[in-house]
Amino acid sequence: MTDPIKRLRRLAEAAPAGKWEVWTSNSWRRVYARDGGHTAMVIEPSVQRTDNHPDLTFGPGVAEYLEAVGPESIIELLDHIAKLETQIADANAQRPLVAAAELTQSEMDELRKCLASTPSRFIVAEDDVASMITVPHSSVICKVAGVTIVGPVDHVVAARAALEANPAPTYPDELTPDLREVLSRPNFQCSPIAHVMRAAGVDIKPKAEDEQAVVLHWMIKLVLRHGEKWREVARDELDAMTEKIALLEFPESQL
Repeated sequence: MTDPIKRLRRLAEAAPAGKWEVWTSNSWRRVYARDGGHTAMVIEPSVQRTDNHPDLTFGPGVAEYLEAVGPESIIELLDHIAKLETQIADANAQRPLVAAAELTQSEMDELRKCLASTPSRFIVAEDDVASMITVPHSSVICKVAGVTIVGPVDHVVAARAALEANPAPTYPDELTPDLREVLSRPNFQCSPIAHVMRAAGVDIKPKAEDEQAVVLHWMIKLVLRHGEKWREVARDELDAMTEKIALLEFPESQL
């Protein structure tokens, strides 16, 4: 799920931990974070030495966090929560549900196409939705290759048959040219792609080895699923991420 929750979590974890408090002693209003017996500076007033102008000093990650947590971000977050609540309500109303763990948008689309052959109208949602569903006695849960299926038994049987008829690709014994190209990609070539993925909401630690691991994992899945067309699919997914980043930075109301 590339979504506002992951983006805000990443920024919140980079900011000072603990409960933020406004301190008013000594005539200086400032904000500190209290975490157990430890305190850390969040925002503090200061005076520029060069021109004596008043200024603010921010703790690590605070400025980025404050810029991200505005009304638009909160509305986006609330919209996302409302969407999840609707999916949960639909599932609790015994509409059949398929919840997939950590799939890209193109993989989710493939899952929908696979299930289109069944007579049921399935909800396709992220896996965290499945954990919040109250399953009625008339429904069953089945897991197939990282996909959770919830619904009446006939629907689940049909979905399982469809998924098993279109199994996920297996890793080949022989090294193919496309896999060789991907696996031999050095970390400095992975870094720009990782920066785009991170800005779009993918959780990637700011270390070269982590960036390379996530990018190669993504590319390997594309090769296994799409063969020689993996580059085309990769470009489409990166374009979609770039468009999402632009909307996050410049919402439609500001364009």
